[in-house]
Amino acid sequence: MKKFLLLVILILISIFCYNLTSAKINPNEPIVAKNGIIKFVTPLNYFPISKIENRQRKSDIIYEGVFDTFIDDFCGKNQISCTPFIDTNYINTIKTAEINKLDLIIGIYSDSILYEDFRFIYPSLLDNPVHLVMLPSRIGEITSLKDLKPLKGAINSNDQWNDYILEQFKQFNIEQIDSSEEMYRKLISKEIDFVFTTYWYGISEIMRLGIQDFVTVSQKGLWNMPLFIAVSNYSPKKNYLIHYLTEYLKNPTVTQKIKARAIEVLEEIKTQNHGVVPDSYVLQKDAN
Repeated sequence: MKKFLLLVILILISIFCYNLTSAKINPNEPIVAKNGIIKFVTPLNYFPISKIENRQRKSDIIYEGVFDTFIDDFCGKNQISCTPFIDTNYINTIKTAEINKLDLIIGIYSDSILYEDFRFIYPSLLDNPVHLVMLPSRIGEITSLKDLKPLKGAINSNDQWNDYILEQFKQFNIEQIDSSEEMYRKLISKEIDFVFTTYWYGISEIMRLGIQDFVTVSQKGLWNMPLFIAVSNYSPKKNYLIHYLTEYLKNPTVTQKIKARAIEVLEEIKTQNHGVVPDSYVLQKDAN
């Protein structure tokens, strides 16, 4: 009799635990049932990867970038409202994720201690490789990274890198320059020999400046840096978001659509800047 009662108790405990687990994550239950407002953040002023800005009123906060359709599709599918969070101090925003009640961060590198309080979702959303930019007459001189070590290079301080790439940069003679205009002025004027840039940001800046015909971007990336979406460990919706995002990203068409959108955004930038006249230093150099 005692054995029977013990068996019944064990069965009841098992059923109770199963119900608790099922209550935590039900794939058929939309997130809206657990408060359907998701607050996300992206790196600041890093277009076309991300750009968050106010429009007219404070409540009109808009995200622009290569992940816009991904965000709209995911939120629409799960019947939730995804709201961008804006703050002029990005690093402080990440470090105070609990206070700011952030749920997601989109478009970041996994190899960075800054994001230790976030759970990364795999696979990555989009690759953002590091490329070499040089004058067309000189890029043929480079056959390996060793050829760059005696030369002088630069990176844009507005570009984003993971910790591994920053460590790799230490083997080169490179300076940080605060604007693309100044950086490419130095390259075209031969004050520096090369530029390291991430693909999406670098190509968009070259198009914006109208200097596509004056510089050459390496055909292959030197290092790859995948961009991820990550869930805050402090988010009350953490379990739901991890589950839904993991399931959503299992479909390869999702990342294919993100890459297609990224290419589309670059085409939009190209069209918007068609006919842009480069700065005078470019024209003077070309005349010489």
